[in-house]
Amino acid sequence: MTEVNVSPKWQVVIPREVRRKAKGLRRGGRVEVRLEGERIIITPVAESVARSLYGLGHHIWEGTEPVKYQKKLRMEWKGREKSIGL
Repeated sequence: MTEVNVSPKWQVVIPREVRRKAKGLRRGGRVEVRLEGERIIITPVAESVARSLYGLGHHIWEGTEPVKYQKKLRMEWKGREKSIGL
């Protein structure tokens, strides 16, 4: 067991060895805090799938103008429609 200090703002730092072993705990993540008798239990909260995927691949679109990109795609689609006789 590792002891930690409680700051004047009631904050604690989870020791590195505990963070490494804790599954589901990540920087910026949420934890559940509950009291069992006189013990304080801190448990990582599972992140929703939607929240974990938020922002994934955002770098792919950097430097791309959405309206220009959409117009370009539509022109390509129209060209394919003409080539197959639609």
